[in-house]
Amino acid sequence: MNSARGSVPQAIILYEAALGLGIAVGPLVGGVLGSISWRGPFFGVSVLMAVALVVTTFLLPSTPRPDSATTLADPFRALRHRGLLGVAITALLYNFGFFTLLAFTPFPLDMNAHQIGLISSVGASRWRSRRWSWRRDCSTGSGRCRRCW
Repeated sequence: MNSARGSVPQAIILYEAALGLGIAVGPLVGGVLGSISWRGPFFGVSVLMAVALVVTTFLLPSTPRPDSATTLADPFRALRHRGLLGVAITALLYNFGFFTLLAFTPFPLDMNAHQIGLISSVGASRWRSRRWSWRRDCSTGSGRCRRCW
């Protein structure tokens, strides 16, 4: 949050903008790199992760050491919380299903890398616009209304 050089809302806006841009452009760039070589998307992600590592190293302030050490078992202990366990299982199943479907789709549909990237990009942008449409369509100002949902 400190790297936004402003308030918390500005940091959230930057995060949401980066997320939306990645969801919209990522599949297209991956499709282009995949049409060059099947290794292309992996090299593209490697370059982005290296840039993120360098930027994070130099822009984020150092954090103080915690009073007690965190063990490897602590994340599993956190899963005792029922809500967190539900979200973790849902995320696991969603990601497994999504990536299994994404990896399998080109074979029965006889699609190339460009077509897969275009479908993924358009689908993600439609989901995102539908998900956040209540903010601009709702005239009551109270969030979700019956007219919009």
